[in-house]
Amino acid sequence: MHGIDFASNMIGKINKEIELRRTSLGNGNVSSMEQYKNVVGEISGLSLAMDEIKALLERMEKRDG
Repeated sequence: MHGIDFASNMIGKINKEIELRRTSLGNGNVSSMEQYKNVVGEISGLSLAMDEIKALLERMEKRDG
């Protein structure tokens, strides 16, 4: 059960990081195209990581449930 708790916790943390970056973009806190590309890349990478953790969490819940 600890793995499920860990995965759920990580999803929450990653989601917060994504929202921070989206808010930063929305508020115009990006000063250059290079910085914009970096932030968008971070959002993309975090989203991918979150999707993978969600898929793992679903497999764990099916196995345990």
